Amino acid sequence: MYEAEKKGNIGGLILLFAVLTAVGFLLSYVYIGLNDVVPYIYLNGLFALFFGVGLSLIIRGMKKACKITSKIPVFIVVLVCLLIVNYLRWNMFFGMWYARYLLDWDINPFLNMRDFFETFSWTLTLNPINIVGDFISDLRFFNYWGTWGLSESGNITGIPLAFIWICELLVINVLPIVTALSAVGFFLHEKNAWATPVFNDYSFRPISKDALERIEIGTEDLLDVLAAAQIKQGDAHTGDYHVLAVLNYGEEKTDYAALYNVNPAQEDGKTNWAQTIRNVTGGENPRFIKEFKLGPERMAGLEAELERKLGPLEIVPIEAFTEEDEDEGEEDDDFDGDEDDL
Repeated sequence: MYEAEKKGNIGGLILLFAVLTAVGFLLSYVYIGLNDVVPYIYLNGLFALFFGVGLSLIIRGMKKACKITSKIPVFIVVLVCLLIVNYLRWNMFFGMWYARYLLDWDINPFLNMRDFFETFSWTLTLNPINIVGDFISDLRFFNYWGTWGLSESGNITGIPLAFIWICELLVINVLPIVTALSAVGFFLHEKNAWATPVFNDYSFRPISKDALERIEIGTEDLLDVLAAAQIKQGDAHTGDYHVLAVLNYGEEKTDYAALYNVNPAQEDGKTNWAQTIRNVTGGENPRFIKEFKLGPERMAGLEAELERKLGPLEIVPIEAFTEEDEDEGEEDDDFDGDEDDL
């Protein structure tokens, strides 16, 4: 009926590159300014997290808006952008502190924007032919002297400062890379639109990658695998679980069903920080894992086949899981009140 296509349209990738680089430049300026105005290491770590979250939001939004589904082209574009953004961020830092060390300028990134960006431009134009060498020399200089300390004993330098820089780099960049490699959903290229998932009330223990591959090549049946992994009333299961959805175009069914992963924001009364961060970045929960083309005949009889193998079935649209359902969450253990970011 409909075919899926991994899309990496050139125009969308160019737009992603331009927007991500521009937003990354602005976030770099705000990040350097906040760290300078509020020199507290714990808040600096929080600023770094917000930096990464901001980049992730842009990546996810652009993938959705530009209808890009190919992971590798997006990953390459995002990686190049991150290299540029981190280079610009470091040069803002270098320029500001060179002006303080060498010129005795008391530069505030927010109050002295003209001087701040003037010193930033110096670090970019001193020796453009030897960009990598200059950058490494600048890193060595500030790693040797340091720019801040935790007490009056002096600045943090050397290996401890290098370790802090590496942690900062990871906090800022890992989340955008994960977002670049994450599937946004299932795209119907014939309709030039994203498919709409319609979920049901079954839940399953996470299906392994090997099992998914066997289903894809036809050595195992999807519903047989799901029946073996089904979580039934009274079963003890915590953590992630999978749900099944049929994929629609509007009110019209396609040939596809799909598995999604549900990652509770709360597990046994404890916060699941991975899911909490995904919620902040707008990450979908349930999260798309894999689609399966079942064909029009089997899709037409899918509800009856599910009921025969798994028990009574009630189709529930994803939009039904909202905050209003939280008080009724005890009636249905498959979705709880915390899953309201769907």
